[in-house]
Amino acid sequence: MAGGADRPAEVHWQPRASRLFNLVLALLNEPPRSATWLTTNVRGYEGTPESRRRQFARDRDALAGAGVVVRAVPA
Repeated sequence: MAGGADRPAEVHWQPRASRLFNLVLALLNEPPRSATWLTTNVRGYEGTPESRRRQFARDRDALAGAGVVVRAVPA
């Protein structure tokens, strides 16, 4: 029987959804990470440091809209 119900579904993530998921995982880990660390080490942030900073700001707003609070920590 091809395609049985117990067969796992193949998942295709949109790039932004994947980046947001990776960001949430990074935020859950200790110690708290700086924005620079996050945009350098979390998969999905690309481009110049300025463009990664803007991506992070948009992602932080998106997470806030979903009820995930991202707080700044001293460097």
